[in-house]
Amino acid sequence: MPAIRVNSSVADNDGRLASLDVFRGVCALAVFLTHWFLWANFLPQTGFQWLLNDCLKTTYSIFCQLTWNCRGQHPAVIGFFVLSGFCIHASRARRTSSAAVPHEWRHYFLSRSRRILPVYWWGTLLALGFVGLQTTWPVSNPVLSIHAAGDGRDLLLRVFAISALVPGDVILGNWTLITVSTEIAIYALYPLLLLSTRYLGWVAPLAVWIALQVVALFIAPHFSPTWLVNTPLIMGAYWYVGMLAAEWHFRKAKVLPLWVPLLTWVLFLLLREAPDSALRYIILQLVRSLHFATILLWLLGLESTRPSFRASAFVRSLCLTGRISYSLYVVHTPVILATTWALGALTSIHSNAVQLLVTFSATLAVTAVTYRYIERPFLAVKKS
Repeated sequence: MPAIRVNSSVADNDGRLASLDVFRGVCALAVFLTHWFLWANFLPQTGFQWLLNDCLKTTYSIFCQLTWNCRGQHPAVIGFFVLSGFCIHASRARRTSSAAVPHEWRHYFLSRSRRILPVYWWGTLLALGFVGLQTTWPVSNPVLSIHAAGDGRDLLLRVFAISALVPGDVILGNWTLITVSTEIAIYALYPLLLLSTRYLGWVAPLAVWIALQVVALFIAPHFSPTWLVNTPLIMGAYWYVGMLAAEWHFRKAKVLPLWVPLLTWVLFLLLREAPDSALRYIILQLVRSLHFATILLWLLGLESTRPSFRASAFVRSLCLTGRISYSLYVVHTPVILATTWALGALTSIHSNAVQLLVTFSATLAVTAVTYRYIERPFLAVKKS
């Protein structure tokens, strides 16, 4: 996910804002840890392992009760899209006019491609490695079997990063890459979004995104719901809310008090209890994205008013996680699956605790390698 850089007294030496990295790090950990727990399906074998499993299950249940909407996307994925819209639009929100200089768009598309595609294709390659292993030497495990599904058509959609645009679930060892495909599509639409706000104002494009969500839910019975809710039809509105947050932050320059994100969170919890309907789904998810936008604005205000914000070890660790968040998001699925396959095919270990430990360690190791040798070199090219 993108990171904005500013000339600010609260930014670190390379211009990154700690508040955005904290938000990014929390979202990345939320996605990884939920998948890490849910896919660790070896049975606990001792009293301690059952206790650990119960603690993780309770934590996951509380997380869902406080943050998740029934039938909705993973809440952290919505947060990522709000953050992405904020960061992409930040440089233009600082300007007095949203008019774009033509030659900037070439740089924009090149920088976005270097930022997203190398790690995306690496995650695709890792996933294909897992699919090859599970297909050639299958291990009897429902999680592995489900995630190894795919064919030649799916491979083409995945390689060309258009799986979010073509109806149907593309799993192929790394289903989470569909959200990256969706973000790539929205990146391509960003110049049009910016142009529409220039001539139509900010309300009209938001109305269009909401209308697209209505269309998506109307046609939902004819398509896979797991595909549809992750397409630009649905996710674009949350990205646009991030753009609106950037406009607020850089034009209004007001510190958002804590009660605002708390209020939007309570509103989300109250609306979630309403009878299920398509309209409720749209409103609830938009309120959820608004909640993430207010959290972003509150964190930015907190960092600007408290110079000690980045001093704590906890914040620094989240900032580090935020730096590697894109690599972690892209590789965690195939690494967890391949590690689980290796435990089942190459060892006699069927311990839930061991599975959790090995998949966690392997994911961190591959994430570090990906960030150091794939993501960072292309970021350096971008800055040169």
